Amino acid sequence: MNKSRKSAFRTEVKKLLTLASKGNVSGAREHLATAMSTIDKAAKKRSIHPNAAARYKSRLQRAIQRAEKGATSKG
Repeated sequence: MNKSRKSAFRTEVKKLLTLASKGNVSGAREHLATAMSTIDKAAKKRSIHPNAAARYKSRLQRAIQRAEKGATSKG
């Protein structure tokens, strides 16, 4: 069970980071809630440490902010 939860968590993180790096800010924003939920579920079941979950969530939000900043400076 931990393996599948961890795999789902990694997949969601990867999807969001890919969207953000490609500059698809609106898609990344929409996917953020799904990613956060998956991370929280993994932390709740102790598949990952709660502090690690907080760190991932923070990094994902910063990635989206960087993508937004890049999109506004290009446009």
